[in-house]
Amino acid sequence: MTTTITTSPSAQPSPDALLDQVLAKQQELAALRDKVRLTIIAQRKRGWCRGGRQNVLDELGLDPITYAYSGSAAVMIQFDSLPEGIGKDELCRRVRAAIHVAPSTDPDVQFHLVEVQPYISQGEVLYDEEGKVIGVDA
Repeated sequence: MTTTITTSPSAQPSPDALLDQVLAKQQELAALRDKVRLTIIAQRKRGWCRGGRQNVLDELGLDPITYAYSGSAAVMIQFDSLPEGIGKDELCRRVRAAIHVAPSTDPDVQFHLVEVQPYISQGEVLYDEEGKVIGVDA
C-alpha cells in the first residue's frame, strides 16, 4: 500500500504537520490490517478451512490465528461436617472457595479457571469395596 502526501508549492506544511499526517496514516493502516485479519478469521462461519484462512493471513503478512483450548473436569467435594442449618447459597460459596487451580510450571502454558457451577446434593455417602468415597446417594 503506497500513500502519497502532496502539498501545494505555495503552502508547505511544517515538519510537525507532516509527521502528524504520517502518524495518522500509520494508524489508519494498522486499523485496516486489524479489520482484514478479523474478517478473514470470521470466514470460518462461511466454511473456510483453518489452513485456508491461515494461508491468506500469511500471504498478507498478518498475525496468525490464535488458538486456545478449553477443558472441563468433574470435581466432587465432600464436606464431612457443616454447621446446622447452612443454606444452599452458602454451601455453593464454600464449594467455589474449595476449588483452586495451581499455576502451570511450564512457562509456555498459561491457563485460568473460567467457571465453577456447583451442583449440590445431599444424601448418604457411598463407598467402594476399599472404603473410597464414590459418590452421594441423593
